[in-house]
Amino acid sequence: MSTGGSIFVSANEKVHPLPELLELLMGNPSSKSRKGNLAGWDELRQKLGIGWNNSDDYVLVSKQALNRFNFSRLYSAERATDTASKVFALSPQEQTGIADSLQQARQAAISRVQRVEPTGDVVAQYTIQPDQALQASTSNQFSTEITAILCAERSDLFLPSACRRAESSYVWLGRQLYAVVSS
Repeated sequence: MSTGGSIFVSANEKVHPLPELLELLMGNPSSKSRKGNLAGWDELRQKLGIGWNNSDDYVLVSKQALNRFNFSRLYSAERATDTASKVFALSPQEQTGIADSLQQARQAAISRVQRVEPTGDVVAQYTIQPDQALQASTSNQFSTEITAILCAERSDLFLPSACRRAESSYVWLGRQLYAVVSS
C-alpha cells in the first residue's frame, strides 16, 4: 500500500523508496522513457531476487510473452498437461479441479449419445447430435469453473488454448459425431 511517498509493507514496517522506484511502482509513464522503465523493472527484479535467470529450474517471462508460447494446456481434454502444470504452478488440487471440470463436460456429451439399432453389417452406430445451447452452456460452465480454480490472471492465460483443445475433442458438442462398429 502506498501513501504520499511511503510504502507500507506491514502494519509496523514503513519503507521510503527512491523517487524513481516509487514512480515505477505507481506507473507514472511520463517520468521516463519506456526503455528506462524496463531498466528500472529489471533492477527491481534483481534486488528482489526474482530476475529472469535467478533459478536453475524456471525463467521469469511476462504474461504477454507467455501468451505467445505455443504449448498445449490440456492432454486429450482429460487433464492439464505436465508443461501447463509447471508453467501455471498448478497445485494437485487445481489439477484435480481441472480434470473434474473436463469430466463434467464429457459427461454432458455422453448424455447426448444416441444408439441406432443394428442393421446389415453395422453392429452398432452411435451419434451425438449438435446442440448449440448445450455447447454454450457447457463451455460457459467450464470457463467459470476454471476461473474459480485458477483465479482470473492464470485462467486468462490458460482458458483460450484449453477451450480450443476441448472443442476439438468434441467436448462441447458443436459437431455431429458418429461411431460405427461393423462386423
